[in-house]
Amino acid sequence: MKSRVLLATGFAALLAAGLLASSTAASAQSLPLTVEGYSVQSSLTAPPYRMTLRLAPPYRAAAAGPYLVILDETAPSSPAVVAKVAMPQGIWDMAYASGRIYVACGVAGLVVVDVSNPLSPAPVGLFSSDEVRTVALNRTGEFGYVTAGNSTFRVLNLKDPAHPKFVTARTRANAAFSQFLVNEGVMLAAAGPKGVIVYNIEDPRSPTRVKSVKDYKSVRRIALDANRLVAALDNDAGLVLISFSKWENPDVKAVVPLASAGLDCAFMSGTRNLLAVAQGGAGFTLLDVTDPAAPAVTAQSTTPDPVVRVEESGSTSALLSCGQSGLFSLGVTNPSVPNVSSLLAGGTSKGATAAKGSWVYVAAGSAVEVWNYSDSAHPVMAGTVSLPAPAVNLLTDGDLLLASCQSSGLVLLDVSSPASPAVLSTVDVGTGAAAQAAVSGSLVALSAGTAGLLLVDISVPTAPVQVGSWSKSYGFVSGAAFSSPTVVWVGQSTDGITSVDVSTPSAPVELGKLSYEIATGNLLADGDYLYAALGSTGLAVTDISDPAKPAKSGSLPFTRALRIVKEGSSLLLADGVAGMAEVDIADPENPFVKAYFETPGQIVSAIFLPDGSRLAAAGEGGLWAVVPSSCEGPTLRLPCDGAQVSSFVPPLFTWIPKTGAKYKVEISKKSTFPKENLFVGKSAAELLKVPSFMPSGGWRKLQKWGRGGATLYWRVVTIEGSSKTVSETRTLTLW
Repeated sequence: MKSRVLLATGFAALLAAGLLASSTAASAQSLPLTVEGYSVQSSLTAPPYRMTLRLAPPYRAAAAGPYLVILDETAPSSPAVVAKVAMPQGIWDMAYASGRIYVACGVAGLVVVDVSNPLSPAPVGLFSSDEVRTVALNRTGEFGYVTAGNSTFRVLNLKDPAHPKFVTARTRANAAFSQFLVNEGVMLAAAGPKGVIVYNIEDPRSPTRVKSVKDYKSVRRIALDANRLVAALDNDAGLVLISFSKWENPDVKAVVPLASAGLDCAFMSGTRNLLAVAQGGAGFTLLDVTDPAAPAVTAQSTTPDPVVRVEESGSTSALLSCGQSGLFSLGVTNPSVPNVSSLLAGGTSKGATAAKGSWVYVAAGSAVEVWNYSDSAHPVMAGTVSLPAPAVNLLTDGDLLLASCQSSGLVLLDVSSPASPAVLSTVDVGTGAAAQAAVSGSLVALSAGTAGLLLVDISVPTAPVQVGSWSKSYGFVSGAAFSSPTVVWVGQSTDGITSVDVSTPSAPVELGKLSYEIATGNLLADGDYLYAALGSTGLAVTDISDPAKPAKSGSLPFTRALRIVKEGSSLLLADGVAGMAEVDIADPENPFVKAYFETPGQIVSAIFLPDGSRLAAAGEGGLWAVVPSSCEGPTLRLPCDGAQVSSFVPPLFTWIPKTGAKYKVEISKKSTFPKENLFVGKSAAELLKVPSFMPSGGWRKLQKWGRGGATLYWRVVTIEGSSKTVSETRTLTLW
């Protein structure tokens, strides 16, 4: 059974809070974290800015990584962050109506956030049946249009924002919907290979296609002015200007080639004759479209970098969302000499991590950041070192740091001076991609994608030498771990987990293998057991006491198991969707989750630190240090007593097992557990045979019981033959 930390949505992170870095002081409220069995020591968050959305003046919403940030624009040149709320995933798109923001959160779905009081944004609804990357609303805001970026969009009834309901779907073969714009009674769609499509939505429940402009085969973004002039950004043609005097009669006025692909565009709201085009690393371009048949470039700039989204913010101004570079103001009083100024600083996504004592190395873009975590409550950044490409895996071995930089190879760095890493050499991987590396003595086993497993001698770190390789003619290798100096375990996408004898590195020999449905992810060997993070297969435990005959011996389900590290009898597992789980492996064949932490963003790596804390890198959600604070009782494990849990996602109830016993979970509105107010958790119609339960089927009833912060009580009844034992009682409340 999947635990709450393993859920696909990870929605319990909705109300997580962080120290959002900005160029101005913020008075944002402190909101609860989903943290079971831990307490937070510190958080370092400086997410990239992706887009903004005008609310009722003077407020504006901004998508900053996984955070929905509310800005007060009373002083436009110095906006203040006044509130923030974290989403379960990074934000793809947003729409606003009647005091509510509808946030497209990718695989987590559509989140409805009440901003009627902008200082206290509160998630109130969720549509999680489908992935949502694009959202638009009809004129009244009672209906929404969402898509995952494919050939289908869905119509949602939003009259009850707490419970968005599916109405119908529309499919256009071979389309790739990436943006919707609503104007009057029509909706325009950027449809990729199908160009620009106009839908009639006078009946918002039943869109009908009016017209398609199909001559352009890669339309990704569109903008619309008051005179029905549409600017369409096509990856191949460039900027296309289309006039719609009538929605049924499009007239292509001009096509302007762009030196770099346009990512977004917006008309200024004053004279409506100026168009700004965001062009990523190429900056932005301004065009005068007074005569749509003869548009003229008025200015171009390569800074700031990258410009990923542009939104008009006044008659002669716009906002530029520039990812890690932050949020900028674009003044166009003089279109030939635009004025650009920084408003809020952004930050770089945090990835793979490794440590040498209290020195922590964090992959951040095409660089490694160096942090001093001798005091986990007050980490200090010491510097950075550049890499040829982003590192997907970091590993320390003595005075070496090994950075796996995908197609750019394996980079070896000297960390004898921990605060100042220095690049020593690079191991070429040919047409492969460097992923997990493992070290035994002076031999490195490097998983290298389609290039297979590479064996590299690093006895001279400044001049590493490839001494052997092992590969198949199919699939790719993503994981590697030594179980002895002469045996390497390999994660191979098609064959599963394979043991390889490398006693003669130039002639490795396959010993045995064990098939898994999905065999991608990091491996960790410890004694007679191999632990594998295998994506949606979860955590797999394999008995490797006989390398020629590996045997499955234990498992836990996870949504997207990525990386694992071990210390003592504990594993830290980074789940790229749901969070960080700490797994007890004292009995490797019966692992269980003893603590978990769901942050904003997607935890992609986690490590143990010398002071006993754990450090989680949450991508755009930043770095979080937490310390164990076990709440295990005589019988009950999780949730902790008095826990606050998400009202959107059922929590996982766990307890200490007894051999041969069966169980039932009792949940009530009253501490006396009367029959008339009792929810009994079972597995279908039977008693539970495992020490965990998630009330998926009865969750709606429990949601009603817990409304308004009402306390719920729970306990477990253990049944051994004719004997029944009742556990201690715990409480929980819903956000």
